[in-house]
Amino acid sequence: MLYCVRLFNSVKNNRISILLWVLFILISNLCKSQTANFQIITSSTTNCPPLTVTLVDSSYGGQPISWDWNAGLNSNFKDTLLVKTQYNTSGTYPITLVVTFKDGQKSTVTKNLEVNPIPVAGFTATPRIGCTPLLVQFTDASTTSTGYIKSWVWKLDNQISTDQNPTQIFSGSNGYEISLFVTNNWGCKSVIADTANYIKVNQQPVLSFTAIPNSTCK
Repeated sequence: MLYCVRLFNSVKNNRISILLWVLFILISNLCKSQTANFQIITSSTTNCPPLTVTLVDSSYGGQPISWDWNAGLNSNFKDTLLVKTQYNTSGTYPITLVVTFKDGQKSTVTKNLEVNPIPVAGFTATPRIGCTPLLVQFTDASTTSTGYIKSWVWKLDNQISTDQNPTQIFSGSNGYEISLFVTNNWGCKSVIADTANYIKVNQQPVLSFTAIPNSTCK
């Protein structure tokens, strides 16, 4: 370590060359204390469940001989440089690695993994029953436990709308299936809210009449 300090002072005071500075970086890495470290590699940039995660040891400053992982799932993994596991629900997971080096020194590091929530798509409509042509107002009722709903895709009588709260006119007498698919700001996508015969449209009544008597006065 004393050599590292002397070399640093030499570089700082004299500013000899870039080459000497590079040499200082290389030697200072060797002088670092034995430190546990690891990298978190996720199967998706959005971190939405189910999320496959690979934990890779990147400890430095010594020679590790054993590893003790706690992935935050009430399960431990021992004596392996690499751990692969899956997170099926959203939340904050503290991941801890304890490394034992060849000289017996131990080092511990903890990092948090954020698994983002899947939004829940939902909606209401007014009115749901009426006569053709029926104008219906749809209202988004989707939720996400953190963040906010960023986009909507509705399927309304074979028409697509990306409005949050669309309106639609139903012209034929029938039962209509309504679908809504949402995405939150984390990029997590919902299961489709799909409701068969959610809107029921009836035919307009046909007016007819007869008059009795139907003869004229004489």
